[in-house]
Amino acid sequence: MSRPILISFCSLLLAACNTTPTQPDEAPKRSVYTMQSDGTVPARQQNLQVKHADLRFKVFPQSKSISGTSTLTLVSDVPKTEISVDLDALFTIESVALNGVNLAADAYRNPEGELIINLPQAQSGEFQIAVSYHGVPREAVRAPWDGGFVWSKTADGQDWIATAVQGEGCDLFWACIDRPQGEPQSLDMHISVPANLTAAANGVFKGSTDEGDYKVYHWHSDTPQNTYGVALNIAPYALITETHQSIYGNQIPVHYYHLPQNAEPAKALVEEMHSMLDFFERVFGPYPFAADKMGIAETPHLGMEHQSINAYGNEYRKDPYGFDWLLQHEFAHEWFANQLTNKNADDMWLHEGFGAYMQPLYAEYLHGNMAYMAYLFKQRSTISNHSPLVSHKPMAVEEVYSPETGPGVIFMSKAHWYCIACGS
Repeated sequence: MSRPILISFCSLLLAACNTTPTQPDEAPKRSVYTMQSDGTVPARQQNLQVKHADLRFKVFPQSKSISGTSTLTLVSDVPKTEISVDLDALFTIESVALNGVNLAADAYRNPEGELIINLPQAQSGEFQIAVSYHGVPREAVRAPWDGGFVWSKTADGQDWIATAVQGEGCDLFWACIDRPQGEPQSLDMHISVPANLTAAANGVFKGSTDEGDYKVYHWHSDTPQNTYGVALNIAPYALITETHQSIYGNQIPVHYYHLPQNAEPAKALVEEMHSMLDFFERVFGPYPFAADKMGIAETPHLGMEHQSINAYGNEYRKDPYGFDWLLQHEFAHEWFANQLTNKNADDMWLHEGFGAYMQPLYAEYLHGNMAYMAYLFKQRSTISNHSPLVSHKPMAVEEVYSPETGPGVIFMSKAHWYCIACGS
């Protein structure tokens, strides 16, 4: 039968955020460069690929600050005497090293968030850049629509921390190439947090080490990582660990990091995760990150498609069709955003459009054709037809979502939708 495909640009649809603004919109040093993600590739980043990212963080909840070292293994097919990576100018840079050797302080500068590095010798092939820094990262005003750190507290007063940076990008907390070409092909994360807390992140947990009042959690992945999907989730988590038997014969680790007081609804959510895994594998093929995990972390913001560690803050609510639409929508992005990633934000419909279409398809999977049609009718009522779906020019994420420049208009709790195709 014919399937109308509805396209949405809001990753969190028809819902209000459950966080409280904690920082004025006029943040210090709010450069246009830092606050945008994707767009035209700067000349200094052209011909650069990220083979591996080794990210080390220490998180200080009391001062809402971090220190870190981002070591990027870069590959260039042409000699480069000047390169750049992206890092918010709010941070103080302690050092920049090339292949393990610190550069002179006058060899780099970071006035607007593009960290420009002059190399003492031309580099081609594979080489390493390590950036050490510290400071107070940008705090999200209204995560996940406004990016940054979320510093929150659990009901019993313990620290509950998350990152969500889709719009503004990875450079809000680590030195990266803040565009799809900058996807690290493999990733290590070493996250140092107060010893009473757990740090959940992308990939496979490789163990922790005690360092007095702090504990360091090591996460690793051999799969390419969506840059804005790299995330920190820190809380006094409890963990549910199960194994999903895939319809393709392999086994998939299922991990849910939840607040301890939510143990009962957490068990029900994990049961729902199994059903969603079956649905997506039947419709789109094998889960792309089975070598890592199907992971969820309970967060103080509504949610985001963080690769293999989806952020979840929907408070275990079901929609009228009997499933957790937020969990299902973010999980859809493992196929559309994390596996299939647009080359530029101008094709954001590949992420959000197909992700949004999964809700009516899942309603049909659970309840039949009438539920599918009703869900589509509800979605169609918000169609605005404001702008062309694709502009055919490089765009930053913010331009796509802007009412002046792009189709992805977001008004608080309402998303605008676009019907771009009908097909079988």
